[in-house]
Amino acid sequence: MSNPDDASSTPQRPQSLLPDPESHPHSVTIVHTSDVHIGTGHKTAHDDEWPERPIADLARMAALGREHDADLMVIVGDFFDNNRVREPLVEATCEALRRAEMPVVILPGNHDPFMPDSVYVKYAHHFPPNAHIISREEGELISLDEIGVQVWGQAHTDYYDFNPVEHSPPWANHHERPLWRVVLAHGYYVKSEYETRMSYQIHPHDLEALQAHYVGLGHLELHEPVGPPGVTAYYSGAPDRSGGATIVRLTPQGVSAQHVRTDVPSDDGQQDDYQYPAAGVL
Repeated sequence: MSNPDDASSTPQRPQSLLPDPESHPHSVTIVHTSDVHIGTGHKTAHDDEWPERPIADLARMAALGREHDADLMVIVGDFFDNNRVREPLVEATCEALRRAEMPVVILPGNHDPFMPDSVYVKYAHHFPPNAHIISREEGELISLDEIGVQVWGQAHTDYYDFNPVEHSPPWANHHERPLWRVVLAHGYYVKSEYETRMSYQIHPHDLEALQAHYVGLGHLELHEPVGPPGVTAYYSGAPDRSGGATIVRLTPQGVSAQHVRTDVPSDDGQQDDYQYPAAGVL
């Protein structure tokens, strides 16, 4: 028999308080990307008007979102490669964000933490109105009522280790028009003994406790579904490594996530097609 006072005992799975997807009469499409690493200076012949490849990648991800009628774009950590990125690159980045023509929620990661001397603070005047930056380590909820989504995440605010899903989101409950629940987190999902040596650990019980319809992850650069049964969580894949982004659809029938490439013709541009029911329909 387990000892209830034993702090090392396995955390119990919380009782689900997640609203059933069927209670959401509206659907939402999200383009999920991460680890863009603007500021590396990498340039190719296909980057057209943009000063470097990562900004061109951002523009391609936004175009992919428009192609799929996305309502929202989320960038889950390491948007910038570092906090020393020069102002002209930030200006170009913000122009690409403006052209996205949809709300964009940005979570600072371990490469670009939200600090007094960060890109997000020094050049805040360049960011367009459609860009929403999560700035608090303890967590911040951004409510996008116009599209029916609430987004929560804990920003990296220094270069030290921390649990990126330590706190519980203060979800808003709108009975007339329920809001979808989306969490953003930048860290390592612990699925084996190997990951316990890493910083920024995210454990299965952490994901369960979030009570989210979708958890968008960053830090690993390949597209991958993770998490225990009943949780819909994905690493999007970095644009330069995965060749695309993850298109997420929140519908009354459930939640699906699909990696879509932008570096191949559109007629065969879909790969890693993986349907994952939302927690409320398992």
